[in-house]
Amino acid sequence: MKLRLPFKRCLTGLTVWIALGLAALMVVMVNYISSQHPLRFDVNRVRHYSLTADTKGLLSHLSADIRIIAFMSSEQELYRDVQNLLREYEYASARLRIEFVDPHRDMVRSKELALKYDLREPNVIVLDAGVRRRIVPVADLADYDYTPTLSGRAKVLRQFCGEKAISTALQNLLQARKSVIYFLAGHGERQTDNFDPYAGYSIIARIMEKNNLEVKSLSFSDTSAVPADCDVLVIAGPTKRLTHPEVEMIQAYLNNHGRLFLLVDPGLDSGMEKMLEFWGVRLGSDRVVSSATAPRQLLVTTYGEHPITTRMENITTIFTMPRSVQPMVGTNGTADKPADKPRVSVLASSGDQGWAELSVNQTQPKFDPGVDQSGPVPVAVAIEKGPAPGMEVELQTTRLVIIGDSVLVSNGALLGGYNADFFMNALNWLLEREQTLNIAPREPATIQVALDRGQLRRLSALVVVCLPGLVVLLGLVVWAHRRK
Repeated sequence: MKLRLPFKRCLTGLTVWIALGLAALMVVMVNYISSQHPLRFDVNRVRHYSLTADTKGLLSHLSADIRIIAFMSSEQELYRDVQNLLREYEYASARLRIEFVDPHRDMVRSKELALKYDLREPNVIVLDAGVRRRIVPVADLADYDYTPTLSGRAKVLRQFCGEKAISTALQNLLQARKSVIYFLAGHGERQTDNFDPYAGYSIIARIMEKNNLEVKSLSFSDTSAVPADCDVLVIAGPTKRLTHPEVEMIQAYLNNHGRLFLLVDPGLDSGMEKMLEFWGVRLGSDRVVSSATAPRQLLVTTYGEHPITTRMENITTIFTMPRSVQPMVGTNGTADKPADKPRVSVLASSGDQGWAELSVNQTQPKFDPGVDQSGPVPVAVAIEKGPAPGMEVELQTTRLVIIGDSVLVSNGALLGGYNADFFMNALNWLLEREQTLNIAPREPATIQVALDRGQLRRLSALVVVCLPGLVVLLGLVVWAHRRK
């Protein structure tokens, strides 16, 4: 017995140490596995920072490491939102390296970034893929309502657009070449360097540049043909007639698988009417209205079936006094059309209650049976000529988009609340960039408490009288107990 007792103690101690060692090993293994394969759950009711399927699909195709640097102050009002969002990006892809640099706390690193990326001011997000880089201002990540500032109150965050802005910049970063968009000049067209609130196109030009598009101006007085690097030729609201040689240059460009985006207002002889008839459409000498009470604006919520309008459900497009764009051939079908015939698709039109008013200058439009054309009346069409869908022929098709309104994306329209979705969708289709990111902005979660006057009085009494009185009463009870 004397010999067995120490042996049992040693055996017991050894068992304990082995158990502790196994427990420690299990803890290490669990921590290692969780670090390599973490599980995360978003318990937020509105999933404010969860990435969409479009972004996750984009991140899954990254072929090189990309560094994202949030160069912004920790006191910036969107700092926490950006921090939480970028953590989701980093978790979704091992190719991303996220860095936060506060310009007020890390002066040395801030100076390095300013010199390397030519940063003039902080509060930007830098996406660096080595040779190519993109810079996203933090101001582009949110949409604010500034109306309360008129009465001395703080601005209100309406939408957080962080994921859309960052994913769009990331998508543009992965594109090897910028598409070149030429805007025709010399006929009174709207120009992208014009900041006039009514006639200018400077805002839509900035939107295009953010979508990795290069915007240039083209004048036929300086050239004898459309430049070879032109991916899309835009003619926006000409006020003067194009000459016959200029129209022939445009026709030659289209015959060579070109892409044309035409926005033309009513009451104008553009000089391109015969050319457009060759492509299967006729510009109407009219003005399309939806009702006599709103003669200037045509609100479209129902669209034709086309890749341009696939994602336009529940989105309203506002046209300002558009002219009709009438197809001259069958629309939306390809089975009975050979490849050398234009295929015309109606994109937008007035409703059944609308009509084409032939008296363009009539102040108060009125539908005249037998004279005016009853609705629906098309105001925007897409044209494609070349191999039909499904044909195994690697030839680029000729594409055109014609809209009977150039106010659609003017500075004044966009500042007034119009959206650029229809225009950008059409431009992406012309560029064959239909696979764009469909990321909706996130609205901040708000909790509203509705109280009537009686409930408000009872709540005030509870907070101002009852709760402080309860604290005083408890204090008196404790004081009386101690006195005993």
